[in-house]
Amino acid sequence: MRFRNAERLPDGAIDCEIEHPVDGWVPFTARADDVEPNGVSIHAVALVTNPPDKVMPVLPTAAQKRVARVGKQLAEALDLADSLGLTANPAQVRARIEAKDRS
Repeated sequence: MRFRNAERLPDGAIDCEIEHPVDGWVPFTARADDVEPNGVSIHAVALVTNPPDKVMPVLPTAAQKRVARVGKQLAEALDLADSLGLTANPAQVRARIEAKDRS
């Protein structure tokens, strides 16, 4: 069975596309312990042609980075409000985050 675009996942599985005789190229995930014999074969071949030490790490998307940054800024704003003895007001928190974005 032919496959292409193999990409190793963090859990060790391999995402790729297989050439289906009727449907053409379709997405497929192969695992070392796959119940499908072709999955085991594809996994083994993909590891040889694309060994784990050659695979780039999965990097967070821009949206994930933004969510993490906003979450950190929110925590900082709440800590600041608490240290000043203020009750956190959503408008105040938003203003603090926006001010932090501009700096």
